[in-house]
Amino acid sequence: DGDLEVSGNLSGMSGFDLGQKMYEVKYAGDENGNLRAKNITYKNTTGRPIVIYIILGASTISNLAHINIDNTFAGYLRNDNSGFIANTFVGLIPSGSTYKVNEVSGTIELTAWAELR
Repeated sequence: DGDLEVSGNLSGMSGFDLGQKMYEVKYAGDENGNLRAKNITYKNTTGRPIVIYIILGASTISNLAHINIDNTFAGYLRNDNSGFIANTFVGLIPSGSTYKVNEVSGTIELTAWAELR
């Protein structure tokens, strides 16, 4: 028990089965096709935990963003240099929890946002 066996043609596969529950990767959008954005609180309403994958970028000094889960600090991006930097965040969001990328100062680029739902 616990082994994952995969066979067949997997091209175009958008989800997979874990314990009889279908999970899918959702790229930076909600059920209506709206893209995820900074400074908006989202809630996990799937009834199970999800994994979020976010890449943030900043190109000037003093840019700062926080990633919060249930209003608790979980990660950040801060640029103390004059060149472009990027930071990747991967987090587990429990069912019913909220999550948000909070742009604290400067301008933060939301480079990628994917969710394993």
